[in-house]
Amino acid sequence: MLLPLTYSDGCDTITARIESAVSTAMAENKLPEITVNMVHQTLSSKEIDSYKTLVLNALENPAKTGDQDPPAETEHGAGVADMTERLQPMVEAEEKKEAAANAATRFGKSVSLNGFYVHPKTRNSVPIKVKQLSMQALGFTIPTSQSLGIDAFLDIQFVLDNIKRSVIKRQVIVREITADHIRAEFYNPPPYDSDLGFYLLN
Repeated sequence: MLLPLTYSDGCDTITARIESAVSTAMAENKLPEITVNMVHQTLSSKEIDSYKTLVLNALENPAKTGDQDPPAETEHGAGVADMTERLQPMVEAEEKKEAAANAATRFGKSVSLNGFYVHPKTRNSVPIKVKQLSMQALGFTIPTSQSLGIDAFLDIQFVLDNIKRSVIKRQVIVREITADHIRAEFYNPPPYDSDLGFYLLN
C-alpha cells in the first residue's frame, strides 16, 4: 500500500487494524489460522528503485511458518510475477500525481517575511527574506556572499506577519539555487501545521 503523508505511528496503527480484522475474519468463518507479515518503510516518490527493491525482497523471501505450497494464481492469472510487473507503473503513476500536486502547491503564497538560517559549516546565523511559502516548501533570498550546495540541510526560522506573530522553526533541504534565491523543501514536515495552514488560507 502506498500511504501519502503517513509516518511510522500511522503505519503501526494500520498494521494493528489489519491484523485484528484478519484474526476476527478467521475466527468468525472458522478458517485455519494464517500469519500476516507486514513491514513499513518511509520513502519519497523519488526513490522508486527502493520501492521495487523492498517489494521484490519481500516477495522473494517471505517469512516461513512451515511447509507451504507455492502461491496460487488468482482467477485472473495474476501471480507474484504479475504483481511485480504491475508495481512500477503504479508507482510511476503515483509519482506523476505527486509531482503535479507539488507543482500546483509548491508556492501557495507570495510573502515578505524576515528570518534567518544557521549556516551548516560556520553555524552562523544568516538573515533571509522569505518570498514564497507553502505547506511543503519555501523560497527565500540570502546575501550573495553565502555558499550553499544543493541538498544542504538548513535549520531555518522566520516569523509570520499574522496577529500571533507565529514563529516557524523547521529543518529544510535546499533544492534549487538561482543567484541569491533559494528554493527549499521542509524536511519531514508534520502532517499539519495549524499556524502555517491558517496563514496560507488567509
